[in-house]
Amino acid sequence: MRQRAIRFLSGALIVFGTSRAFASDLHIGRVAAQPGQPVTVPVTFIAGHGPAITALSSDIHFDKGLGNPRCAAGSALAGVDKVLNCAAVEPGVVRLLIFGLNQDPIPNGEVATVTFDVLKKGRHQLHRLRSVTTASDANGNSLRLARKSGTVRVGLP
Repeated sequence: MRQRAIRFLSGALIVFGTSRAFASDLHIGRVAAQPGQPVTVPVTFIAGHGPAITALSSDIHFDKGLGNPRCAAGSALAGVDKVLNCAAVEPGVVRLLIFGLNQDPIPNGEVATVTFDVLKKGRHQLHRLRSVTTASDANGNSLRLARKSGTVRVGLP
């Protein structure tokens, strides 16, 4: 009986500790598209209860069914002194960088959109968008973000 209680408490501490390690979230949207058409995927930031995130970088990995990534600042960045830089750093990877010369936190909401061209022969496929994200607070401390991968569903109901 005592062993079970110890295992339960250990598991609870691990789950609680892990959930607190991710103070904020970055979500890549899930959208539908048609072959040969551009598709825009939202990128949403949700601040947690931990240290304020003042800068973040996210590499979004995509497959060959999508191409020509381009980005735009999302509505959450309107009116704040934060900048979005975006670049294709290698085939299948687009990097988003949100920063400012101030130490103000990144606001909640849609911080960016990424538009891809869907290949014409990319019929009836699910394309996954994985992100690798890093962030920092006002003191330059590295922080972990929870992240939710996105998808582009092409021609599927």
